[in-house]
Amino acid sequence: MYKYRDVDGKEKFVYSWTLTGTDRTPNGKAPSACLRDMEKEIAKKLLLYDPKTPKDEITFSEFYEGFIASKDGTVRQSTIDSYNNIYDTHFEKAFGDMLLSSITTDNVKALYLSMWRERGLKPSTCHNAHRLLHLVFETALYKGIIPTNPTNGVYREVFPRGAAKSSKKLALSQTQQDEFISYLYRHPEFEKYAALIIFLLGTGCRSGEAAGLTWDDCDFDRNEIHVRRTLVYRHTKYVPGEPRYYMNPPKTESGMRMIPMLPQVRHALLREKERQDREGRNIICFQGITGFVFSIKKTRPLISSTVDKKLLEIIEKYNLEAAAAAKAYNKTPVLLPKFSLHTLRHTFCSFLCENDVNIKTIQQVMGHSTIGVTMDIYTHISPEKAKDDFKKLGERIENRQIAPY
Repeated sequence: MYKYRDVDGKEKFVYSWTLTGTDRTPNGKAPSACLRDMEKEIAKKLLLYDPKTPKDEITFSEFYEGFIASKDGTVRQSTIDSYNNIYDTHFEKAFGDMLLSSITTDNVKALYLSMWRERGLKPSTCHNAHRLLHLVFETALYKGIIPTNPTNGVYREVFPRGAAKSSKKLALSQTQQDEFISYLYRHPEFEKYAALIIFLLGTGCRSGEAAGLTWDDCDFDRNEIHVRRTLVYRHTKYVPGEPRYYMNPPKTESGMRMIPMLPQVRHALLREKERQDREGRNIICFQGITGFVFSIKKTRPLISSTVDKKLLEIIEKYNLEAAAAAKAYNKTPVLLPKFSLHTLRHTFCSFLCENDVNIKTIQQVMGHSTIGVTMDIYTHISPEKAKDDFKKLGERIENRQIAPY
């Protein structure tokens, strides 16, 4: 056992079955880091936050390392991986070797301008980087290492108001959905993607939730789909011995949910099951769980970024063939925009909204933590839908012979 006080002065303890790395773990006990390694990690974390450490000797990379260490166990691994991705991509080269106390507002502004104008990154991408950078410096400010936060006010100075807000989310029309799914089934090399596309269009699941779905989660007797976990690929620098995937419960508590199985989804899943029975199922086993519905290969779980790249390839081929066929018959082609797997989630939510499904039902099915998320992020009504709603409202008012005021 090792006893220490954390950065907030709270007394804490850590335990291990071994003292050093050469000690053997007792029989029947789960292996873990040795106590000496735990002590070193704790000492490193406390050193970076110790007010007695000379402020001018801490580099940005050293402080960031301690910042990330302090997040271990308090946020999801996916969040830590996201932070590290942003650091590796944007911060390490710009600030890594600089002293933390020497970084100025002008340095931060130069970074944001470089990301936006020179590298052509979207304002939303820059905003995500800004949020992390602001948090890192705010932590340093709170610990008394720096006198002011150099990120304050910089983002608003560089970017126009509202620039980071995402534009209107893309949703596929019903005709586009039908044409694309038909195209996938007509081409044997693309057929394995059809079930995934139909599943996402008919459930609104996140790609990580689809990756974690097993056949045991699909209740064909009750026509229910149970979302119990997410399986996500770690987009970080590979470290030997560390897992390339991680499995978690859904994003929020409300993410653990039951989704009614639409007939189209049921048909697609059963068809996919037959295909896998014919061609062989995947042999993936993760944390003792097997029988994953979707995978890239028989030994590799679903990776959304890999499928997104494949989707772009399929869309390009589809559009070329659709345009050629339409020209031959002098018709207007049904073309597809570039879209990702997440577009299918928004398409499903928009479909529910367009068909007047109760907003609480939409929240439950989508797995949103609050109804405000559903309202603010996903729902939008097309002009045609608004006109149709008011037409129906007008008819009801006339039939009841009452005034709307």
